[in-house]
Amino acid sequence: PILHLDQVPAPATDELLRLENVSKDYPVIRTGAGRIQTVLELLTGRAVHDYYRALEDISITVRRGESWGIIGENGAGKSTLMKILCGVWPSGSFEGQFSLLDQACLFNSPRDALDRGIFIIHQELSVFENLSLVENLFMGRFPTAKGVIDWALVETKTEEILALLSLSHLDPKQNLSTLRTGEKQMVEIARALMTEAKIMIFDEPTSALTEKE
Repeated sequence: PILHLDQVPAPATDELLRLENVSKDYPVIRTGAGRIQTVLELLTGRAVHDYYRALEDISITVRRGESWGIIGENGAGKSTLMKILCGVWPSGSFEGQFSLLDQACLFNSPRDALDRGIFIIHQELSVFENLSLVENLFMGRFPTAKGVIDWALVETKTEEILALLSLSHLDPKQNLSTLRTGEKQMVEIARALMTEAKIMIFDEPTSALTEKE
């Protein structure tokens, strides 16, 4: 089921994201007494006998300022839907279509989704433990001036985002491996907020956070 959590009033024409009849199947193999083989076994080249439908005819229209919650049991297709939106499952690997700001999304990779302004924060950490906090925040997106990293701007933006998330007590030069799990997750959320994404997806990232965080 799809739960509409909250909404800031917006014009009816202020459409941001539209999904139309999105469906996704996963191939499975049955052998012997109906045992389902793993995907790895599938890659060995054995014949596919049937499919498991993870999503069926999902249609959503999201407008600016809205927040949506996707709820369901394990295996209900929540993460599959997120992966479609974020380019993990490329265009052509699922049925239906979706658009952002009335332009079709034909993603071939997660980078395509990022370039269009769709950012996902996963439940599993995807940070660089051996790098500093500030390096994690700006990885792949360091601002430059005449081909040189603009460290003054980096410092300013880092201070702003850490203050926004009540993380001013952290040292931007601190190695991420020294932080607690909850703090690492907050750094990942901070990195997402810095992208100024049009669509921000949270795939249960708060499960590792304490009540205070």
